[in-house]
Amino acid sequence: MVNHANGPHINTNTTSWYDNGGIKVWASQLIREGEEVFASYDGCVDCSTTAREWGTLEILRDFGFVEGYPHRYIYEDEDIWFEVVEVDKENDSLAVLWDDHINWEDGERFGAPDREGIEFLRSEVEEYEYLDKLIEERDSLNVTPFEWSVIMQMKEVVVKDFILAIEEAELVLGMRGSNDDFVQTADGSICAREF
Repeated sequence: MVNHANGPHINTNTTSWYDNGGIKVWASQLIREGEEVFASYDGCVDCSTTAREWGTLEILRDFGFVEGYPHRYIYEDEDIWFEVVEVDKENDSLAVLWDDHINWEDGERFGAPDREGIEFLRSEVEEYEYLDKLIEERDSLNVTPFEWSVIMQMKEVVVKDFILAIEEAELVLGMRGSNDDFVQTADGSICAREF
């Protein structure tokens, strides 16, 4: 069994699903006995543009679990695309990367959201926080305890990530902070200093 991950957690390579003889999976690095085997469900050989069109919410919708970092969020109608990545797992340090650091084939990039985009993200946070009010009604909603735990896990992740993205976007727009609040990453993109 191969579990899903993105970023530095992936420890396998694969062939195409469509190759004669089926898919082949092999270790891309040393995997010790008892360690999980990871491949990307949305960045695979046959995934085409899913890395641009699919994110953490789509992984939940299609596979039923909340993925670990990095988290990706795509709202094309709102011109919003960003990832939240771990900078330092031990200190729970995260950073936001907007899509302007990615070389998309079509060249279209959104970058940090504008004021309307920030308001959209705030409204999404409010929607997710509303789930706390549904706890008392969950039995009447026919939601199993396991499903509810996944929903609440997703709520915690999204609220944390979106608040960080809002703060980062406000920094980029000059609505808060100063240039000292920014850091340049190894790939040359600019993101908020660790939070």
